[in-house]
Amino acid sequence: MNRTLPNGALIIAIDFDAGVVLAQSENDYVTWSFYNQDLSSTASGHYFGNSDADQAEARADYVERCKRGY
Repeated sequence: MNRTLPNGALIIAIDFDAGVVLAQSENDYVTWSFYNQDLSSTASGHYFGNSDADQAEARADYVERCKRGY
């Protein structure tokens, strides 16, 4: 699997069943939902800064979004 999304963000974690990805964009950590296993359909982003604390917050958000399924 390519380690980057079509928008260039680096994939950190991905859950195809839930349709959620945690990625690092140029300036932020972000969680996105995506549809029908199409990584070019990222939407509904939750953006965080780029510090270690922001990464931890983004990871927690990723886990919660995976539990909800979006």
